Amino acid sequence: RLDEERLREKSKITPVHRNRASMIGDACERRLFLWRTAWRDASPPETTLQAIFDEGNLHELDTVRRLASMGIRIERSQMSFEFGGITGHIDGSATDDETGQPVLVEIKSVSPRAFPRLRTAEDVKNAHGSLAYTQKWFSQVQIYLLGSNPAYASGVLVLKNKLTGRLWPIPMALDYDYADGLLKKSERVDAAVASGVAPPFVEDHDEC
Repeated sequence: RLDEERLREKSKITPVHRNRASMIGDACERRLFLWRTAWRDASPPETTLQAIFDEGNLHELDTVRRLASMGIRIERSQMSFEFGGITGHIDGSATDDETGQPVLVEIKSVSPRAFPRLRTAEDVKNAHGSLAYTQKWFSQVQIYLLGSNPAYASGVLVLKNKLTGRLWPIPMALDYDYADGLLKKSERVDAAVASGVAPPFVEDHDEC
């Protein structure tokens, strides 16, 4: 009961004044428009979902500690990001031992069922069904790389198995055409917000 009250107090909707890097991969531009224009009408997360968010934050901190124990130091944690009307926070950066160059780092925790199904950048980019949400992770890293170029020539998505604690790094290079498409999507959403006219639904109703 006490935990339920604590989670209820934490659960809230934050204002969405700009397009977010974590959301820009959504295939439904209408949903992005509504987040910008009607966020006040959204219901706050239920306590179970809030608990999942909190647990994700703990997994991120634990991942940073595990990486440090392997000699991989994560620096510049939660760097503010703003580019082309898109905002976010980059989890951190590390140094490539071979090149000495900085590498952008994004950390996500996944279920033990999803963990073995996400091995490469293409797996994340093309995920579907119950894993379709991970496409947003690929988009998030891509827009970070585009907006941070040339500071970061490459990135890595570090996945943590929520059950075993195992880590799996997925190298990601900048796909300029893909990232530029995200930037253009952001511009379309901005234009829709300015005009007050919602974008149309996409053909696939499962997406929008």
